Amino acid sequence: MDLLSKFDTVTIQADSRITEDDRDYCIAHQKAYDVAHSCFHELVYIWEDLTTQQSDILTDKEQESYGKNAYLPSNDDLKISTNKIEEHIKSLHTRLIRRLVQHFNEKYHVSVDASEIDTHLLPEEPSGDWRYSKEKKQEYGKQMLSLRLNYQDILNEIFVQLDGRDFREQALYELKQKCHDAAWNNYSKTPKYEIKKDVLRFTSYSCSYDSGFREDRWDLQEHLKQILRGIAHYDTGSFSLMPSGFSNLLSYNHSSTDIVQFPSCTKVRQLKMFKNGRVDIKFSSEESARTFVTEYLGLVY
Repeated sequence: MDLLSKFDTVTIQADSRITEDDRDYCIAHQKAYDVAHSCFHELVYIWEDLTTQQSDILTDKEQESYGKNAYLPSNDDLKISTNKIEEHIKSLHTRLIRRLVQHFNEKYHVSVDASEIDTHLLPEEPSGDWRYSKEKKQEYGKQMLSLRLNYQDILNEIFVQLDGRDFREQALYELKQKCHDAAWNNYSKTPKYEIKKDVLRFTSYSCSYDSGFREDRWDLQEHLKQILRGIAHYDTGSFSLMPSGFSNLLSYNHSSTDIVQFPSCTKVRQLKMFKNGRVDIKFSSEESARTFVTEYLGLVY
């Protein structure tokens, strides 16, 4: 489906697809953006009027006597200029986009791309032949200064990236995609895992062992951590809840033992690490192991 077709499937009533709390968040940031946009434009006018009046009142000789712009702040006192204010106005658009995208990404565990929204809602920044760059940059600057974004347009762009899914569906889709990528070799297009009854086995390069400290230190490789995040969701149905035993394995801490039990889980029992890099994850049953593999890791590349 091309981009225009995706937009056709997204209604302009994006508010109906978010919660009341999310809507309140968007409206608050829209109001803050609108006020900032108006007030900083007024500040440009006030600042330029102030500097013009100072120049009109004082002659060149009088200004030289007291120092240029004697009654205006120096850069050391107050760093303000028309250019600085206008540059800030131009930055307000990306600030609004990023605040809203960050909110939904963090709350719903999705990865919407804010830069892609920039390309659709903001004027294209000029590049190319240097002979025309000054004129193009001036026109681009005018467009950025006059632009006014609406949070509903940003929401529509977010839903286009979700490709028809709601936030929870997108979060699960992304989680399973990451688990699949972590479980397969991109070059040989073969799985890094095998199933032995109720045990999901990753044969090599899945953990590391170091005995050079006061206690043994066991660490999972990053691809195994991603798969463990998938197992946590598989067992709890939550994107943020970490069952007992998972936190240390997924954090920057180290496990001091090669076997980690998961006493609060119902579908997975334990994880065992080996010095040769192998990792065994024992499930509650062979059926639980195979269901996880089918749904999260995939049976084909």
